Formats: sequence, C-alpha cells, structure tokens
Amino acid sequence: MHDKAYSQLGSSGGGNHFVEFGVIEFAERDEALNIDKGKYLALLSHSGSRGFGATIAGYYTQLAKSICKLPKEAINLAYLDMNSEAGQEYWLAMNLAGDYASACHEIIHQKLTKALGATVLAKWKTTTTCLEGNLES
Repeated sequence: MHDKAYSQLGSSGGGNHFVEFGVIEFAERDEALNIDKGKYLALLSHSGSRGFGATIAGYYTQLAKSICKLPKEAINLAYLDMNSEAGQEYWLAMNLAGDYASACHEIIHQKLTKALGATVLAKWKTTTTCLEGNLES
C-alpha cells in the first residue's frame, strides 16, 4: 500500500475528480484575501484520497455491520461507537485519508504553479468530507 500511495501522491484520480483553470474577477479589493481589484487566473482542483478513504470506509462499514446488530432493513445505518477501539481506529484512519487527500492537492498546486512560473496570491481549501471534533475516551 505504501508504494501505491507514494506513486499516486500529487495526482487527482478519475471519476468526478478534476484540475481546472478559470478566471476570477474581483470588483473591488478583497481585504480578507489581500487581493486588489482585477482579473486573475485561478486554479481549482477536486480530488480525494485516491481510493484509500473508500477502502477504509468499506472495511469499517463491514465491521460496523457485524458489531451493531440492527434489523435487516436498517443494516446500512450501522455505526461504530466513537468511544470504542474500532471507532477510534476508524476516526484516525479517516483523518489520515483526509491528510493524504490534502497533500495530493498541495502537490498538484505546487507543480502547476512552478510549471507556469506563477505566484500564488491567495489560496483557500474546503473539504467535502468533514471530520471534526474533540474525542475523549
């Protein structure tokens, strides 16, 4: 798995994943981003953890279904108690997958910025998979 992760680092994958350029126009100075009024080239990427997160999710979904005894009609609602060992493992594994996805984005943007000889004026990041919290055992 290490070799696969290393070889895919900095790539976006397939499906709904993409890397695109566009033009963004600021009608006035944006103080929060420290950008003057004007038109700018923008780079947008969307990718995930290259199958790593899906593998983790599949494994822990099956584990949850075996631990959390629900009626057949509700089996897809199975969950892991976050105070359990399995819940903590899942939490850590999915955060690792999120960190990997973030690293892929960072490398994609660094490579393209360098290839274009561009300067990054501002950047912001969002995530579609949000794992937040302060878990205590």
